[in-house]
Amino acid sequence: MEQFRAFNTLWMQVRKQTTFWDQVSLGGEIKSYEDFSRIPELTKEHLKNEIERLTRRDVKVTNYITTGGSTGSPLKLPVGDESVSRVRSKQAEGRAEYGIKYRDRCFLIWGHSAAIGKGIRPVIEKWKRKLKDKLIGYYRLSAYELGVDTLQSKFEHFIQFKPAWVCGYSSAVVAFARANWQYKKRIGSLQLKAVLCSAEMLSAGEAKELREFFCAPVALQYGAMEFGPI
Repeated sequence: MEQFRAFNTLWMQVRKQTTFWDQVSLGGEIKSYEDFSRIPELTKEHLKNEIERLTRRDVKVTNYITTGGSTGSPLKLPVGDESVSRVRSKQAEGRAEYGIKYRDRCFLIWGHSAAIGKGIRPVIEKWKRKLKDKLIGYYRLSAYELGVDTLQSKFEHFIQFKPAWVCGYSSAVVAFARANWQYKKRIGSLQLKAVLCSAEMLSAGEAKELREFFCAPVALQYGAMEFGPI
């Protein structure tokens, strides 16, 4: 089956380049669903406690990324320059399909977990993020503040900012549209290139709502901090 051939291409590389799976006595290729079912479940505890055995020998680790910790237990994962470059390249290719250019202004509904908490560090992180957003042309609406009053108060900022595209968590973008539905006629003049949703699925009805509200194509980007967008 094509699925097994594709899986084995990766599986054989992983077996060769890591030590974690040495405990799996399956011989060579995965030839059936029975073989596949005997592969031990990879848990979050494995990623936390045995990450060195799960890291490929042929990857030169140059940095680490930390997940947001939605379960209350964030992970610190190694990455190499090649994987970061590949993710950015594929992300740019996907956005280019909608005519989005690197310097286009973006209205972003997103979180920034490093700015949460007490003490001086969150304050510093918050201002660093504001500066970076300004430099790259992003207006960031916090996804942690999605009350109707807040969403409505930000609509005028959205219009005045004149973004070329919108990006955000699916549920947050839908909430923004519904909170400001009565103002949708003002959006057409922006001629938005696209609305890019992420992190959660969109129903067909929600996608239709967003197309009507933003007068733009709607795309869904699936991904995670652990491996970048697909």
